[in-house]
Amino acid sequence: MLLSAAISFTGALYQVLPRKPEENNRIRRTVSQGQQRDIVFWLAIADLLACSGILVRSAVWLSGYHPHNIQNDTLHTFSYIFCAVSSAWIQYFYIVTYVWTFNYALDVFLTVRNKSSLPCLYHSLAWMIPAVLCAGGLLSLYFPSFQQCHIRSMVHMLPHYLSTYAPILIVMVTNPILYSWTSKLTKRAIAHSRAQFTDFERKILRSVTEKFFLITLVFYICWLPNIVNGILTIIQLHTHVPDGLVIGVWAFMAIVNPMQALLNTLVYKGFASWKNITLPGKLKKSQIVTIQEKEENFGETLTKSYGDEFIGSGRNSDTAPMLKPLNFRDDYFRDL
Repeated sequence: MLLSAAISFTGALYQVLPRKPEENNRIRRTVSQGQQRDIVFWLAIADLLACSGILVRSAVWLSGYHPHNIQNDTLHTFSYIFCAVSSAWIQYFYIVTYVWTFNYALDVFLTVRNKSSLPCLYHSLAWMIPAVLCAGGLLSLYFPSFQQCHIRSMVHMLPHYLSTYAPILIVMVTNPILYSWTSKLTKRAIAHSRAQFTDFERKILRSVTEKFFLITLVFYICWLPNIVNGILTIIQLHTHVPDGLVIGVWAFMAIVNPMQALLNTLVYKGFASWKNITLPGKLKKSQIVTIQEKEENFGETLTKSYGDEFIGSGRNSDTAPMLKPLNFRDDYFRDL
């Protein structure tokens, strides 16, 4: 887990590092793309903080502060308090990543429906819901005393498992549905805007669908083992489960859970832009362009460059909701 968390920490750090703007990049950025970039940024921040919690906890436990003997309480009280605090930290920020993963799928769907993004709602969901779930789940474990670091009974286990696994299941169910709807609407939008559906349009649609599939696949790889572990835990209450199977699932969880940060970096951003990474102090004032300035200039730039060629010209029509005005390059969703 320590090695996996360290690698993923590096990947998440790469994603949040500032980058200088590409002067030769002439792709027009829409307001919705800016919002989706913000979502990916906050997802990376949450991944980064979750990995940092795993790294710190692993380092402290390796140094000998793990509360091995809970019954006799032979270790200092610090070990139990640290166990509770570190568990809360890690669980909170991982639930935050679940919500931001859902927010990304929702925002892309709203974009295709030609609806405005909801940044205030996204932040409210991402920071408040995990706080409520984390508090409820962990209080059931540690209240009224911090002198324990493991689950003792079903009474303590159930609230904790519900607060942890319910968000995972919700994302696993809703995100594929949202991405499926988005892919269908994207196909209609491309065909409507270009009045044709050639190999080029198929390539665009395929690139969009592949990205949605990879995002969903990464989430399933990282968190499906946790669902399996929860099912095995419930089965253990009624019948015997081979220890090797349980330990194998735990080992797999220890590897893939922290790897979410690195895998998210690969599917959302990739490593193609590493040459543009720069320290914040080295950015020239002329290079710093705020999102607000980009949004203000977008409408005028789009009108001058494309006129009414694309879907935005159909705002008053009775046709199905389409994408916002785009230039439909096949790297549109790759650069979100």
